[in-house]
Amino acid sequence: AITFFSTRNGMYPYIVWSAALEAPRYIDHSKNPNAYLKTYLIDELLAIGLLAILMVLQFFWAMLLAKAVRKALQGGHAEDNRSDDEDEEPAEDPVARKKK
Repeated sequence: AITFFSTRNGMYPYIVWSAALEAPRYIDHSKNPNAYLKTYLIDELLAIGLLAILMVLQFFWAMLLAKAVRKALQGGHAEDNRSDDEDEEPAEDPVARKKK
């Protein structure tokens, strides 16, 4: 759990920040300045946007993990909050219900 928090919530935001602010400094757009907007808007912003979405998901997963760890440390049973349909009994068939 400690590695999860330190890498995903400590180091990964730095990687996203670096990709968003430091990487464009090293890209040479002087060869074709007209292609800069197309390249920047489509490629770079899309990549940075996807990295940011992944960062938000990792914060959410960290919150779930922190809740489970807190519950386990308090002596309670930490259950898996993820959905798993295999353990549940199948619901009654809606078609069979209509025929009754």
